[in-house]
Amino acid sequence: MMVRPLERLKNFVKAGKNENLMSVDGYVPFKRAGVFAFEQVLVMFLSNVTPILVVFGSLGDHYLTVNALTGALLWAGIGTILQCLGFYPFGSKLPNLMGTSFTFIGALMQVNSTYNDLGVTLLSALIGALFLMVMGLFAKYWRRFIPPLVSAVVLIAVGLELAELGAEQFFAVESVLSLSTDELYSFGNGWPFILCGFISLTSAIIWNLHVKGAWRNIHIIVGLLMGYICALILNAIYPALHIIDFSYFGMKGAEDYINVPRPFDLTKLKFNWEAVLFICLIYLVSSSESSGDMVASAHVCYNRTANDREISGGLFLDGLISACSCLFGGMPITTSTENVGFAGKTGIINRYVAFLSGVMMIILSFFPPVAVFFESIPSCVLGGAMIMVYMSILLIGFEMISRAGFTRKNIIVLSVTLGLGYGTSLLGKYFFNTTTFTGQNVLLGFMMGDPEVSMFLISLVLCYLIKDTAKNDFASEDLKIHEAKEERLEEVEYKSKGVDDTHAPKL
Repeated sequence: MMVRPLERLKNFVKAGKNENLMSVDGYVPFKRAGVFAFEQVLVMFLSNVTPILVVFGSLGDHYLTVNALTGALLWAGIGTILQCLGFYPFGSKLPNLMGTSFTFIGALMQVNSTYNDLGVTLLSALIGALFLMVMGLFAKYWRRFIPPLVSAVVLIAVGLELAELGAEQFFAVESVLSLSTDELYSFGNGWPFILCGFISLTSAIIWNLHVKGAWRNIHIIVGLLMGYICALILNAIYPALHIIDFSYFGMKGAEDYINVPRPFDLTKLKFNWEAVLFICLIYLVSSSESSGDMVASAHVCYNRTANDREISGGLFLDGLISACSCLFGGMPITTSTENVGFAGKTGIINRYVAFLSGVMMIILSFFPPVAVFFESIPSCVLGGAMIMVYMSILLIGFEMISRAGFTRKNIIVLSVTLGLGYGTSLLGKYFFNTTTFTGQNVLLGFMMGDPEVSMFLISLVLCYLIKDTAKNDFASEDLKIHEAKEERLEEVEYKSKGVDDTHAPKL
């Protein structure tokens, strides 16, 4: 019974060649495949761990953070392998890597800060993951009702929220304020943090500009390492600032070096219906982003759009792996947008290479020092290295808007969505408190305080309320007005020179 599979595997390896890197199927010799598989891991690594560092870092529990980081690597690796193999409904069979999603950062931090209980947050995320699995099974029936404009708006919302996060990290606001007695940001204490962030950012930019080939894409890792070196030097000069917390490196036993991610204590899970409904909405928002990733991946790999089976299998697997990650005390896991962009830029779309990346992530999850190192990274260094990634998500959203066209309808939808959806989320404690109608209704406060949910809902409603007027878009009207002005000015110029305007060239 095993002869035929072994023969197929042997023939698969024999047919291997380096050129298969640029094709979806086919074996690539391990020496070459391993290098690019590791590069794929580097591309998504910071994007995978950053959401966990932000959300769990606010809890101040070292053990929970390390376990969440190792658990995320484990389940992202398993999810990547299943995604590549694609046993329906477990995966899309597209070479997509998986990782934690930026979309959930604001929402999970909101739930954490409201209830101050990780059990509420994790159970809400777990139930939301089960909801996404059901959505994945029926994706072909509902995904057609979400216009591409709404998916673009979601990416813009994520990018705008990350812009604020990136600035807070770059200037190390929390760390500097903890050193102040008057709760004001002090440049005297803050300049070493800012310098570390600046070194991290400029190193990433210089590497990206001057290094050629596929290695250009590891500029984030380079920026991170240079910023960390700067932080080590400044921490030695100004130890009172505690730029790097070395308490994270307190290794005592063998389990601190080699360990297996552990499940979360299920007795601590707590149900809250408002948090559950809110997180389910976030999963609905995230599903539109994941669908966009699969559409882009299918276009890169096969020069076509993703079919219903691929999107359904991909969303179902997103929900399944997210549920497993939450059971291990981690965050929801979805397809990695960064790696879809990497494939589009480099043309490396081989499924076997992506499979190897998943195996590497699983291996890394057994070594806690990897997670400890990333937990020790100062926020200013992390912000400097990641700020371009944060803003690239925003730019992708605007690129999707431009493809949809700046029609009258799209401009109105985008304007109202940004004004009401994102604008309301900026009101913060002055609006979302116990004396307002949103403060009295926690679920409504969650929805209006989270830009992803509010912008998703507003744009979705407006897309169906406003009729499409693509033929009468603002851009074409402005062009006509501009041409009329140019023609009139040229006519006046000819007349002022005493030239017969009938011989003037017309635009």
